[in-house]
Amino acid sequence: MNSNRHKTSLTAPSVRTAFMYFTQFLLASAGLALVLSVPVCAKVAAGISGIVTDSSGAVISGATVEVRAKETALVETRETNAEGFYDFVDLPLGHYDIEVRQTGFTAFREIDIVLDVDSAKVVNVKLKVGKVHEEVEVSSTAVQIDTASTQAGEVITG
Repeated sequence: MNSNRHKTSLTAPSVRTAFMYFTQFLLASAGLALVLSVPVCAKVAAGISGIVTDSSGAVISGATVEVRAKETALVETRETNAEGFYDFVDLPLGHYDIEVRQTGFTAFREIDIVLDVDSAKVVNVKLKVGKVHEEVEVSSTAVQIDTASTQAGEVITG
């Protein structure tokens, strides 16, 4: 019986050691699987932002800012906020034209702005006072008057 007891005491530590290694292996595998399951994405977008002011430095709110991607013809439009600020975030990479318009000012245009990975271009715009151009076009058909008849008539619907 002494020999049985001796064999049991020898196998118990090796079972515990094997179980410990197996548990560590499972935990390490689970951790590796968790790390590998997280999507690894690099930011591949860029942005353009800036402030629109007049020639005296006063901010212009409500100005229309338009960016156009040359490669895709994608057009996005924003209006400047109360501080004259505008921003376009998460734009696809490429070459862009930007145009800023506001009534009473000449339009501003900058072409071929290159957006690379993670680039954040700042395009501050100073608009010059321009001529206000107003065009009114009225189009209607003239009322036809029958000048040959003296008869008055009225349509009655019921």
